[in-house]
Amino acid sequence: MLIKKLDSTKSSTKFGKTERPVEDTPDHLQCKHFVTCAGCTIKGNFADAPVVKRAVNFFSTEDIKLNVHNIPKELQWRTHVKLAVQPMSRWGGIKIGLYKAGTHIVEPIPDCRVHHPRINEAVEEFRNCATDLGVRGYSQATEPGQQSQGELRYLQMSLSRQTGKVQLVLVWNCADYKAAGQTLPRLVKKLKTNDALWHSITVNFQTAETNTIFNFNKGSWKLLWGLPTLKEKVGSANFYFQPQIFRQANLDAFEAGIIPLVAKSVPEGSTVAELYAGIGILGLNVAHRAAEVTCSDSNEYVDETFDRSADSLPEGDRDKVFYEILSAEEAIEQGQCENADVLIVDPPRRGLDEGVLKLLLGKHETATAQALKRVIYVSCGYDALEKDTRTILGSGLWKLKSTDGFVLFPGSDHVEIVAVFDRKGSSSSSSSSSSSSSDDDDDGDGDDSVDISIRSSAKRKKTSSSSSSSSSSSSSKSNINRPIDWDDGTW
Repeated sequence: MLIKKLDSTKSSTKFGKTERPVEDTPDHLQCKHFVTCAGCTIKGNFADAPVVKRAVNFFSTEDIKLNVHNIPKELQWRTHVKLAVQPMSRWGGIKIGLYKAGTHIVEPIPDCRVHHPRINEAVEEFRNCATDLGVRGYSQATEPGQQSQGELRYLQMSLSRQTGKVQLVLVWNCADYKAAGQTLPRLVKKLKTNDALWHSITVNFQTAETNTIFNFNKGSWKLLWGLPTLKEKVGSANFYFQPQIFRQANLDAFEAGIIPLVAKSVPEGSTVAELYAGIGILGLNVAHRAAEVTCSDSNEYVDETFDRSADSLPEGDRDKVFYEILSAEEAIEQGQCENADVLIVDPPRRGLDEGVLKLLLGKHETATAQALKRVIYVSCGYDALEKDTRTILGSGLWKLKSTDGFVLFPGSDHVEIVAVFDRKGSSSSSSSSSSSSSDDDDDGDGDDSVDISIRSSAKRKKTSSSSSSSSSSSSSKSNINRPIDWDDGTW
């Protein structure tokens, strides 16, 4: 008989524990901060998190099994963190951590069990240095007309998995370096004496009276010491992370699970377009299977490092990859998906933009994607994925081929899902100058092998001009008829 016990999962509606009928849940986290810290909401049985169960049930209604992958490392996996800073008391000191659930009160988490130990060490080292110098934590105004107080608002720390050094970003509550006074340079001078710990120190000047962490205006960033980028080898390529570029919190698990799955879902010889590409981790890691990969993202900082990453690929893959500074909607309008056989999307938690959905439904006002046979959707927000999946399948044009869920963040009610959609009834595709077709597939569902025209290309310079991009693309591509197996390599 089920009896009332203290639930091991925090309520999603209020801070603390809720009392309801549950079975015992093992405490895999064994974290002393669990009761007060809002960072983790589940302390055991991570693959049975509520969102995972929702996803399993939803995809079962589409006759698709969600393959759930636990990661082997349930602790010490987080190598990238953003932490809030507040005064310890009116007499000085600072506290560094996460907000308590439902509040703007920072809860220190010096012994966080999911942080990599080097991150916890860096937080404590920083706290000691800042306290010695009298750095004042940020206090946000609570009443209209009040002025927020303090200097330091947030920290961002990113760990180099190769060197063990930490890239540090300080979010400072002033307009520019001059307005920061002497506290900031003194802090940097003290920190950099420990060059075995710190990789670099960057400051971001943020004065907005909101909870927005960063000010992304170009003039609001200043490198104070160290190297401008943090180098990480991820899969087949080296990537150069500036502080302004998105980085996965659990890069180890992303590299071990999601990257290989996405790569295996790209049929050999495909022409690939990637929207929401970020720094290009997925795009560059599928280049060995593709004829061409074009990545785009709205983050202008990626353009400064993408070529360096591409040059780190094996020689035969370097000339296959290209990058454009474009939002997903702009990329579609400028023809990035026009000749693509495979589309990779890794959108933010809000899901696909309206223009992307219109393209997939054949309803876009100006763009088409007639050659598109497969969409690989990498989701970090389940609610948006479910909504987008209903829309895509509801069109009658697409079907789900496979879904895989990855518990990347043990302790959180979160699952990252890779969903592969195939266009229904697709049997062949041809270019304007050469055509070939396979026999119709037996059941008309597009699962059998198909012949399409593969377009090989020579290296061309990146451009944000649609006209120059289109002309360069068409002049550099030749048509080679070659079969593509759309069932090749998927789990």
